[in-house]
Amino acid sequence: MNEIATYAQQLPDTIEDITRFVLIGTEKLKSLKAEISAIKKLELAQEVYDQKLEEQRRLSELILDASVKIGEFSKRIPRQSGKRTDLTSLPRGNEVVKTKEQTMKDLGFSKKQTHEFETLADNKDLVEQVKQEARENEDLPTRTRVIDLAQQRKKKDEDYYSYITECGKLSKKYLKALYAFLYIKADEAEFKMLNDTTLGTYDESLLREVDDTIAKLGRLRNYLKGVKNNADKKIRT
Repeated sequence: MNEIATYAQQLPDTIEDITRFVLIGTEKLKSLKAEISAIKKLELAQEVYDQKLEEQRRLSELILDASVKIGEFSKRIPRQSGKRTDLTSLPRGNEVVKTKEQTMKDLGFSKKQTHEFETLADNKDLVEQVKQEARENEDLPTRTRVIDLAQQRKKKDEDYYSYITECGKLSKKYLKALYAFLYIKADEAEFKMLNDTTLGTYDESLLREVDDTIAKLGRLRNYLKGVKNNADKKIRT
C-alpha cells in the first residue's frame, strides 16, 4: 500500500511504471472490496469502514488517471513496427521491431483494453465528470462508466452529422423544387401576353401543360409538407 500512497502524490512518468501501477492498483481494489465486505459483516467501527471506502474511491480515481496516461502513450505508438523512442526506459534510438498491438500486449494489455485506454484519453472531460459523480454519490468512478458516456457522446455526434447531411440533401431538393415553382409562376401580365400570343384560341396542348403544372404544384406542396414534418421530428428528437 506504501507504493500506492506514493503514487497518490504523483503518477509515474514511464509507461512501464504506470502500467505496473494500474495492474497493482486493480488487484488492490479487489482486496479493498473484500476488506470492506468483511468490516461490514463484523460490524466494526464506522470510522474504519468510512476510511476504507475513501481509500477505495481515491485508488479508483488514481487508476482512472493512470489509464488515461496509458491511453495517451498508446495513441503515440505507430501501428506498424519501427523505431521506438517513446518508451522512456529504452536507450534513445533503440530499435524495437513491434507492432502497436504487440507492444501493448507485452505490457499486459489486450487489444480491447488498449482501445478502452485510448477512449479515456480522448474523453478526459468525461473522466473528470465520472470522478465528480462518484464523489457526490459516494460511489466508485469506473472505466466502464466513462466508456458508456463516451459511446453516448459518439452516437449523438454521429446522429448530429447524419442530421446535417440529411438537411443538406433536403435543401438541395427544396431549392430544386423552388426553382421549378419560380419557373412556372405566372402573373396577370404574363397571362395577357399568352392570350395575345395564342389569339385567344383553344389549344389542347396548352391545357395539358396547365394540368401538368397543377399536378406539379400538388407534388411540390406534398414535398414541402414532408420537409416540415421531418424537420419537426428532428427537433423533437
